[in-house]
Amino acid sequence: MSGKKPQTILTDEDAAMAKSIKLVLPETHHRICVWHMNQNACKHLSGVVEEYKKFNVDFQSCIYDQEEEEDFINAWNNLLDKYKLQENDWLKRLFNKREKWALVYGRNTFSADMVSTQRSESMNNELKGYISVKYDILTFFEHFDRLVEDKRYEEVKCDFKATQSTPKLKSDLRILRHAAKIYTPAVFKIFQEQVMQTLNCDLFYSGDIDAEQVYKIKVHGKKNEHVVKFSTSGGQVKCSCKKFEFVGILCCHALKILDINNIKKIPEQYILSRWTVDAKVVHIKRNSETHEDPKTKLSQRTKELCRMFLKLAVRAAQSDETYFMAVSNAEKLAEDVEKSLGKRSEPDIGSSSHPQGTQQQDQSTKPKGIKVKEKEIRGSERPIGGFEKATQKKKNTKSDPKAYGSTKEAGCASGYEKTTGKRKKTKNDPKASSSAMEANILTHSHPHNTILGHLGTSIHQHHIQIPGYYPGYYPVGNAFMPPSVGSSFGTPAHGQDGHQGNGTRSFDANPYNMSHWDS
Repeated sequence: MSGKKPQTILTDEDAAMAKSIKLVLPETHHRICVWHMNQNACKHLSGVVEEYKKFNVDFQSCIYDQEEEEDFINAWNNLLDKYKLQENDWLKRLFNKREKWALVYGRNTFSADMVSTQRSESMNNELKGYISVKYDILTFFEHFDRLVEDKRYEEVKCDFKATQSTPKLKSDLRILRHAAKIYTPAVFKIFQEQVMQTLNCDLFYSGDIDAEQVYKIKVHGKKNEHVVKFSTSGGQVKCSCKKFEFVGILCCHALKILDINNIKKIPEQYILSRWTVDAKVVHIKRNSETHEDPKTKLSQRTKELCRMFLKLAVRAAQSDETYFMAVSNAEKLAEDVEKSLGKRSEPDIGSSSHPQGTQQQDQSTKPKGIKVKEKEIRGSERPIGGFEKATQKKKNTKSDPKAYGSTKEAGCASGYEKTTGKRKKTKNDPKASSSAMEANILTHSHPHNTILGHLGTSIHQHHIQIPGYYPGYYPVGNAFMPPSVGSSFGTPAHGQDGHQGNGTRSFDANPYNMSHWDS
């Protein structure tokens, strides 16, 4: 409701609801539904009072017809004496709540002429025509949306009728022509009835009191007499029936006084915008509520501005002229806002606006017994997995020759460790040992997987002398023996006794020029 509190709330006689309204909305006027009260009166008194129909007429007179508190109390006491109900407990409890149901206490508060919850009850009845208790939650909302769409369509039709048609006048009076232009058709119908009743009013002038003219008016056929005061200086009129305060429309008594004082139009102060055709025109109003929390301030400001500009956009889109007018003003407004923000060194919502004790205050407001998980401060970069790290490392090594060589060395080392482990496992298995030897010989036949990379020796050298092939185990008879430290590279030349040679061997550094070993 844009920060507005309701002026009046109508409920039944539920005690819990009354207590809640008093606690949450102390400034709102709480009234009891007259229809529910009459139902309870029939329930409690129909068997007690012999002539209940006559009692009900007098009871309704106490509710509606009394304009002064003293008159109401006298009428209530006469009702109890007439039907001998002085000791009735239900009427005693009802009298204690008289300020919530007697109109003599409620006419000073605007209620749009509502004294019962009939409007909400009728809405509930319409809702029953769209939904059923058999619907699930999804089906319920689908049919509820259909109800909302139908209501909005009816509203659009009423808006079109109000703006594109003129109501029929019962009499060609200037005040009626003026009302037909400003009021909606439904409100104009009520106002026109009040204007026509002025022809049936009897007027009595009572004199002047404090620069105000005082009149007594009585409608023909009714018992009540109303007092009307008129101020000639400000054109203000007040009636004891207080219809304008309660409904928002001038009564026939006040209209009669305006007519005899030659006022043929409705004064501006007695035209409520909610009853006019232009009630939906955008009115930019600022919410007066203030918040100490900077984040709440920022959220509230954003919410209000969105609401204001959304209404303005809907209205401005109606025509080309209003559209271009809104665009030009919006551009100017945007420039002014940027200039204003540029002049300020710091925004209103910032770290400087937090007092020093804010953190302590926030910690003190945390509920006890609940562990609050602390927020982890992370960098802006996303976490990188192991596979992605390896892929990036491989790309970097390909682009950098030095790094690529180091990667090859690491690969050869890891291959050496794996091969050594396999050899140790297959120490007592001649078949596994011979297959491992063949795999190593095939491996060294490729130029990019030689032992040269592992030793860090440049491939541009033509001849080198290196130790023998150290990872292997060489057969000596039916047993296996590790090679000597100075054995030559590759499979050694066997002597007649089967022992391994101890010297070194010279060969070309290019693996493709190597001689094949004897099997």
